[in-house]
Amino acid sequence: DGLIPGHAYTLWWIIFNNPEECFEGCNDTDLWDSAVQADALYASGHVVASANGTGNFSAHLNEGDRSGSIADLFFLPDPQGLVDAQEAEIHMVLRSHGPAVPGIVNEQIGSYLGGCPTTLPYGFAPFTEVPMNVGECADIIAAVHMP
Repeated sequence: DGLIPGHAYTLWWIIFNNPEECFEGCNDTDLWDSAVQADALYASGHVVASANGTGNFSAHLNEGDRSGSIADLFFLPDPQGLVDAQEAEIHMVLRSHGPAVPGIVNEQIGSYLGGCPTTLPYGFAPFTEVPMNVGECADIIAAVHMP
């Protein structure tokens, strides 16, 4: 609950394959440490249609699957997808792409930058309030799954 009906959202896997190498708990600063072997991958996306703002996302990630990786966008070193599901720390990040826009909805719900600014800093406003306007994007919530 709490999502905005008619808005586009994507869900992302943030994988820390060697969480013991994170500085003080895995977070965004550890993404660029090659010892951590981090990756960021698309999990799911859709436009919230329920009047109460409930979003139902479903995804599955196999070990070794790098499809949907956006590591190049973030210049991550040595991305490998999910190496070992029992040992990795996995963060699920929900990203809002603002109101669904006819003609680009598939891009909004299928890519990290869909409907977002395409100039630096690419709408990388992490964990902010839910964007209300077209062209505003932000990572709004995360769930952490420890090894």
